[in-house]
Amino acid sequence: MTAIIGFSQSLLDHEQVRADGRAAADADNGYTMGAVFGREFDSRWRLEGEFRYRTNEFASVDLPDGSRITDGDFSSGALGVNGYWLFGEVDAAWRPFVGAGLAWMQEIDLDLADDPVNGSYSGDGTAWQLMGGVTWAPSDRWRFDFEARYLDAGSVTMDSERGALGGRIDADYSLFEVTAEATYRF
Repeated sequence: MTAIIGFSQSLLDHEQVRADGRAAADADNGYTMGAVFGREFDSRWRLEGEFRYRTNEFASVDLPDGSRITDGDFSSGALGVNGYWLFGEVDAAWRPFVGAGLAWMQEIDLDLADDPVNGSYSGDGTAWQLMGGVTWAPSDRWRFDFEARYLDAGSVTMDSERGALGGRIDADYSLFEVTAEATYRF
């Protein structure tokens, strides 16, 4: 089992379906947490299943009418399957790796908490992701991964919740994150 802590930067570009124009958003750094279960094969390949929760606060969202929203967040929960290739000597303490995977975005949630738009939107979809980093194994049981990851869910249709204006928006959802993961081998 792996425990994950990390920081993420979400990138948002959303288009309001009921209004003409696009809104641009600037997200602050956020956090990532989750759990991973997997298996290593031939001391070079790893296959992992994961769940990750990510959230980022907005710095601002500039709407097509010239108004600005400065309070809100963009969050997601994802189930993923990833494959990794580890480089270097099998018994080396430090080994670089690369990986790729697919994820089901169980929920992508956009909360806007500032006039003129106040409300929540949510949707789901699939995403692809690329990873790279280095693993450090100080013992046979413990491993620490330092990883950079890019995830792209493309355009996601999000429906309004709890009284949001405009019944639906399309949002482009992608993020870059850097994590540190601690793994204990059973």
